[in-house]
Amino acid sequence: MKDNVLNCIAIDDEPSSLRIIREFCSKISLSNIVGTFTNPYDAIQTLNNNQVDLIFLDVVMPQISGQDF
Repeated sequence: MKDNVLNCIAIDDEPSSLRIIREFCSKISLSNIVGTFTNPYDAIQTLNNNQVDLIFLDVVMPQISGQDF
């Protein structure tokens, strides 16, 4: 964690939920949204190439459940 900032990603199949998460995180100076994804498999490259400290993850998604991810 650099400079006490949490690098975060959000994964949810509903774009409106991702907008809400991004909006809330933008109001918190300790969070940095690295990416948002509607498909969990698209997030894997970001996870492999970045230090991610926190994942906002939907549990029920059509591609794979959040628990399995």
